Amino acid sequence: MNSLSMDEILQARLKELEMSPYQIAQAIAGDDGNPKAYTNRVGNTLTDPKNRKFCSVEEVVKILGGRIVIQWTDVKEQVVS
Repeated sequence: MNSLSMDEILQARLKELEMSPYQIAQAIAGDDGNPKAYTNRVGNTLTDPKNRKFCSVEEVVKILGGRIVIQWTDVKEQVVS
């Protein structure tokens, strides 16, 4: 099985939804915010998620319609939302 890196997964989902990083920044900014204030953070999260704060990655994943799951190999599955 071919594993994708986290940035490849995020980029593929972005393409699948036909969204741009700017659209994600708009979603983060909301109605009252300035999307330009978030474009660098979003871009960095999409290109290098392993070196970003968890909350930034989680926010982008949620906007892309996903969730982050941790799976321990020696423990029964637990889901926290």
